[in-house]
Amino acid sequence: MAVVKFGPRTSMILAFLTASFSIAILSYDASMVNNLNINATYLERNAGAVVTGPFLGAWIDKWGRIKSIACGNLLVILGVILQASAESWAQFIVGRFFIGVATTVAATAVPMWIAELSPPKTRQLISGLVMCAVPFTAILVCFIVMGIYDAGSDWAWRGAVLGEATGPLLGLCLLPFVDESPRWLVSKGQTEKAGEIITRLHARGNAQSEIVEVELKEIIDTLEYESSHGGTWKDLLSPAPNRRRFIIAVLTNIFYQIVGANMILYFLSFVIFSAGVTDIWNTLLINMGLIIWQFLVSLFGVFSIHRLGRRPSLITGTAGIIVCLVLMSILVERGQTTGGIRFGIGALVIVGVFIFFASTSWMILAYTYPPEILKFSQRGKGVAASQAIGFAISFINLYTSPIALEKIQWKYYAITAGWDTVILIVIIALFKETKGKTLEQIDEIFEHVTHSDHSVMEVLNGHTISPQVSAGQNGKDQGLKSKMGQVSVTATDA
Repeated sequence: MAVVKFGPRTSMILAFLTASFSIAILSYDASMVNNLNINATYLERNAGAVVTGPFLGAWIDKWGRIKSIACGNLLVILGVILQASAESWAQFIVGRFFIGVATTVAATAVPMWIAELSPPKTRQLISGLVMCAVPFTAILVCFIVMGIYDAGSDWAWRGAVLGEATGPLLGLCLLPFVDESPRWLVSKGQTEKAGEIITRLHARGNAQSEIVEVELKEIIDTLEYESSHGGTWKDLLSPAPNRRRFIIAVLTNIFYQIVGANMILYFLSFVIFSAGVTDIWNTLLINMGLIIWQFLVSLFGVFSIHRLGRRPSLITGTAGIIVCLVLMSILVERGQTTGGIRFGIGALVIVGVFIFFASTSWMILAYTYPPEILKFSQRGKGVAASQAIGFAISFINLYTSPIALEKIQWKYYAITAGWDTVILIVIIALFKETKGKTLEQIDEIFEHVTHSDHSVMEVLNGHTISPQVSAGQNGKDQGLKSKMGQVSVTATDA
């Protein structure tokens, strides 16, 4: 619970900022290492990210989303201190390992928390906007690198490393003023606290609002059903609906790593060089321009995904990426064969189009889609495990892609387009749409079962719910009414 209870708008702004600051590590670290050319340290970071997966989900489920995010932010700060003060390679490597652990914590806990806390009707929009902090942070890193790239002192790179702690430090400062996930509170028997948060954040402080009773009942009914049907590691794969959810979550993270987005962004210098740009400063300027473009189209992507839905966005984005990769292979091949700079410039233009399709699909949904499709009892373990698998694939990809680009050159783009076609087919055949659903309603998509008499989305869409909505078959909902009667909220804002 927040130490100070603000109204709905202020509370959600604070939650949004906390999530954005805490997840900034996803791009700050990768951008810093890539720009400073400390490529060997990817090994240690990815090792930390991968080994955390089997344990992180259980930790988040036991201690809560807020404490897990706090732990992740503290690990970033510890890793930054070790790196910035390093006088030996061993100390630097230990710092990199802690950064890797923190990266998995951020990629797992933050999207789960913001999805579970946000009002049902704006959940998908807020979750997407949080992910825009990733390209925005990359812009800041570019500014830092442009300021220090020709500095001679060790404190040039040490200063860039210290900057990595800024987001997590700000996130830590805001954590006391934000609320825990109501769903996690209900799972721990703290229904009254959950009701107070839902009342304040989702019903503008009106404890008598139909929204409060219906939403809380929907959460309680769903979690009671899940608690009677397991919640262990085995339940990630059994029964069949659980297995399908987990497979989609894992494939989302794997596909994000191999669809080509990381290949282009991590090895952008290769494409820039093919355009005839060899000057370091001009390369940095072009890189900055493309990252700013990525941030802008990511903002557009948040709203387009909110409007179109997840599955159509992934299908459209992947199809667009395939076309871009085919064009890239043609332009790079012609540029290498003829030596014509115009082909390299054309390839740069295609990179911009590629970034549009990647940023309006995979770069947002890779983090926001898995927490939605996994039910609460799966969510912690499933998101953590799928993220760890994704980081393992990322490690392989980061070390094999440069070799492939060097050995087979333009053919690598064509090969990537080929397996992206397979990815597109899998998305069409397997992935499910979650647009306009509460986290609890998504069970209906996979399990064809309804856990509660009504959904809060009915209330939000203007439907009137009968007063008997809380009349449970075993009388348990009278206890819910009693607890809700104790809720009082005094903080309000527009």
